[in-house]
Amino acid sequence: SVLEWRVLGQLSSGPETVSTLAEMALSKQPTLTKVLDRMAKDGLVARLEDAADRRRTFVRLTEKGRALAAELVPLARAHEAQVLAG
Repeated sequence: SVLEWRVLGQLSSGPETVSTLAEMALSKQPTLTKVLDRMAKDGLVARLEDAADRRRTFVRLTEKGRALAAELVPLARAHEAQVLAG
């Protein structure tokens, strides 16, 4: 889905908090949480508790998620360049 792609693209730069991901993906947090649950089940992301603040959760790509993002991000950048060029 578009939301899953946005998550993959954002996390390709490194781990983010759920709230930051929701903001960057233009999604409400409860909707994003469901998407993250599905992506975790598919082995694409993993959640990490913040040792300094247990209320905060970070999300990172797994190896499988990084591989998928590595395929998709260049395609998205090429598409973006084509759209902006024209």
